[in-house]
Amino acid sequence: MKRRPKGGEKSTFWYVRRLLRVSLCVALVFLAVGCQVQLAVPCEGDGIGSLSDNYDGFRCKYNCECNNQRFYGRCVEGVCQVLGERPVCARASVSRELLVQNRFFSQECPSITSAQKSRCPSGAFDKVCQAEGLRSLRWGNCHCVGGACLGQRVLCDSKCSPEQPCVCIDLQTDPSHCGSCQAACPKGATCHKGKCVCPSGTTMCSSQCDKPPCAKECVKLESSSQHCGKCGHACAEGGLCAQSRCQEVPLPAGAYRRGTPDNELDWDFYSGVIGIPRYRETVHFALLTRPFFMGRQEVTRGWFKQVMGYDPSDWKCAGEVAQCPVHHVNLYQAMNFCNRISELRGLETCYACGRLVNTPDVSCDAKPHFKNENIYKCKGYRLPTDAEWGYAVRAGTDGVFHEHKPKTLPLDVGTQYPTLLGPIAWYIGNAKDVFHPVATKKPNPWGLYDMLGNAAEWVWDKGTRLFEHDVVDPFGQHSDFEKTYRGGHIFFPPILVRNGFRGSEYPDLRYTVDPALVSYYGFRIARTSPKANEVCSALKLSACGEAGCRNTRGDAEHCGACGRKCPAFHICKDGLCTVPEVEVPTRDTSGKPVVWERGYKNPTNPALDDYCAWRDATPHKVTFSYRYMIQRFEVRQRDFEALLGYNPSRFRTCLDCPVESVTWFQAAAYANALSREKGLEECFVCAGDMKKPETFQCKLKPKFAGSGNKDYVKCLGYRLPTEAEWEFAALDGGKRVNLCRTKDWAARPGREAWNVNDADSQTRPVGTKAPTGLGIFDVVGNVYEWVFDAYAPYDVDPTKPDKVYTDPVGRIVVPSPSLCHTCKPVWDEKDKTCAPCFRLRRGASYRAQPPKGFDETERHFSHITKLTYNPYGHLETPSVHGVRLVRTLSEK
Repeated sequence: MKRRPKGGEKSTFWYVRRLLRVSLCVALVFLAVGCQVQLAVPCEGDGIGSLSDNYDGFRCKYNCECNNQRFYGRCVEGVCQVLGERPVCARASVSRELLVQNRFFSQECPSITSAQKSRCPSGAFDKVCQAEGLRSLRWGNCHCVGGACLGQRVLCDSKCSPEQPCVCIDLQTDPSHCGSCQAACPKGATCHKGKCVCPSGTTMCSSQCDKPPCAKECVKLESSSQHCGKCGHACAEGGLCAQSRCQEVPLPAGAYRRGTPDNELDWDFYSGVIGIPRYRETVHFALLTRPFFMGRQEVTRGWFKQVMGYDPSDWKCAGEVAQCPVHHVNLYQAMNFCNRISELRGLETCYACGRLVNTPDVSCDAKPHFKNENIYKCKGYRLPTDAEWGYAVRAGTDGVFHEHKPKTLPLDVGTQYPTLLGPIAWYIGNAKDVFHPVATKKPNPWGLYDMLGNAAEWVWDKGTRLFEHDVVDPFGQHSDFEKTYRGGHIFFPPILVRNGFRGSEYPDLRYTVDPALVSYYGFRIARTSPKANEVCSALKLSACGEAGCRNTRGDAEHCGACGRKCPAFHICKDGLCTVPEVEVPTRDTSGKPVVWERGYKNPTNPALDDYCAWRDATPHKVTFSYRYMIQRFEVRQRDFEALLGYNPSRFRTCLDCPVESVTWFQAAAYANALSREKGLEECFVCAGDMKKPETFQCKLKPKFAGSGNKDYVKCLGYRLPTEAEWEFAALDGGKRVNLCRTKDWAARPGREAWNVNDADSQTRPVGTKAPTGLGIFDVVGNVYEWVFDAYAPYDVDPTKPDKVYTDPVGRIVVPSPSLCHTCKPVWDEKDKTCAPCFRLRRGASYRAQPPKGFDETERHFSHITKLTYNPYGHLETPSVHGVRLVRTLSEK
């Protein structure tokens, strides 16, 4: 080898070699940075190029420029991507099969993409040693066994195999894999260009579910109970949807006062001039044991025609005709319609329609097994009974209209009726002689529209007299001569468009008295709820779901309707939550204590038969330093039993009658129980078994027994009234004149008190006679009421007539039960030992004969446990002893 010249001299060969190196570097740089030099290598068999170098990153035009004799590769966006070197194989034409699940698949077939895998139904690929296009023993390209999915088709199953090949899916059209694998379209939908499309007339809505995202479905908004009118608007409890409206509202079982009370109408005018018989609206109490669905609005012309194929209506409509109530419908056409929608929903039909069914001349009747009270057992659609309609129109209210309960009755037909009807009903005063689209007036509290006005509505009942006694699930009967309609219509005056009005008409409208009126009769649907409980119906109780069978007439947790709870300090009476107590005005308007005269001054020379001749109620002036509440009603049996689990009464079939046969100690125990329930302090301490009067005892708590029992009124819990409190309340806060002064024996006892003349030898439901001016019922009559004080003449000084006695409370000593058990029930004023066993009772009882015992100032007393004798030794029924409570109001 030649040595390099010394002294830095360079040979010619050195310069040439140096130039070649620089030229090569420049060429390589041009290639690396993407100069315009192209590989331009021709493709051979199976897309394999003829070169064998690694051209990763070089510019390319064809896959075969990168995928060559030695390397797997592909041309991506004009640049080579080399994926791996082709392994050497042993013998030409030998093949190898590989499943995509093989963990070495990506090494064996690096050029196969995910998209290519997804288009291979068999899930298997094979390759051949020295395949077409290769000049040496190296493995060729991988290919799908059996052929790949073509076009836009893909596989949506990852477990493909030659034994169980998958199916090629077109994501553009397959409804089970629309747009992507497993993206199924809702039932009934098609897949178009990778998107789910619902059939014409349906809309895609999200199904209701607990946790989004929820599945979707194609629904008809016109008739879908879950998407009625718009997506997500569900009809309550799966109710019927038609014409894009929820057509029914679920109503709870309940109870209400049915009919029209005497004070709501001028009956002389109503019956005498208008000619409506009074017996059609007789007041009585009705209890419905089954929950039911009621039509949300009247059946429209459009819906009737859609179902029946014809529209019998013949009068003008102020709006879209299809949305006005169908009219000129006879009873049988309405029944036929109910049957048809029952059939459409797969429910049993309630009526048998024989002649000319589904035509205007149809004739129907209730099926034999659904006649009379069994109509409530039908699960299909039907007309509401008259009782159901009356219950629904009131919606838990008690008045002429649901919208307003006036303070004074009757209402003025010319002024008050139009004012109250205007917002809720179309009638002669605002309809302008045309029908109006349904649900355009304000609904009642239960969401029912047009219960009054627009079209008169058929119900399932005769147009005859109402019951004169309380009823359970009253049912209508069929009559070819007279059926009831309710609600009034657009040509009715306001007095006939109210809750209690009941009209009657021939059911087929052929023999109507006034043929011009046949155009105004329509109807709404009803059906018994699937939640009805026949066990409750047999017990004559309302079915209240999970709460069980309840008496909605008097249950404060379910008052008038299942689930309607009365507020605190209210009771449930006749299905209405009622304030059970009233404040007695112990102060005047300026805030000063009221001073009033207690007691009664006997006549100077009373006749022998003068009833008002007692001598133990010396008049004297009294005032109270505190405010107090008194219960408006005598304690009822249902209330007593609910708190104490025991009912001592004789007349136990009347739970709304006052509890009776109650000892003084039992009355005190009830006061304690009511205080506990209301979260108030108890006033008494009781011991023993209440069901054993001979051992049961109650006494004042020590903190309220001080100052000669005057601290008794400081207890803020429920307690027995003092004698002074009872009399002050009975006389309307001292403003009322007692009976012995007015001598109003003929009218007042009969108006305000149940007595021997009208009670029929038993107690009567509380609150059914007229109240006092303070709104207190039965202060005399029904039962005597225990008060706190022991019997003794008033402790007053007759020489000081102007002295005012503040907060008078009778001195009492609480005896032991064993003492009173041995003492005779006959009063002996000389027997000081047994005197504590006698307590005062005030008022009168259902056995009393007016005028005897009917003065608010007369004092009565009885043995506290032995109730079978009066203090004079005469037999007396225990059932005359009851109780009413008071409570002191806190001044804080």
